[in-house]
Amino acid sequence: MSTFPLAVLLPIFVAAAVTIWVAGILLSHQTDVLATRLRPGSAPGGLVLLAVATNLPEIAIVVSASAAGNVGVAVGNGRPRSCWFSKRAWSWL
Repeated sequence: MSTFPLAVLLPIFVAAAVTIWVAGILLSHQTDVLATRLRPGSAPGGLVLLAVATNLPEIAIVVSASAAGNVGVAVGNGRPRSCWFSKRAWSWL
C-alpha cells in the first residue's frame, strides 16, 4: 500500500475543506431564496433542503453499490435513517 506525503495530502485537505465551506454557504443562500419564492417559511424549506443535502452521500453509496452488484451494502445503506432530523424533514414531503 502506497501513501502520499504530507506535502500532497495537506493541500488536498485544505481544498476539500474550502469546497465544503463554500458549498455550505451557497446551500444556505439557496435555502433563503427558496423560502422567499415559495413562501413555506424558512424553517420548513431549510429543513427539507438540508435533509436532502445530508442524505446525498447515502444515495450515492446505494447507487454505486447497486451498480457494482454489492447487494449487501446497497440494502444495508438504503434503509431509512434513524436520525430525528431526517425523519422530521422527510415527513414534510
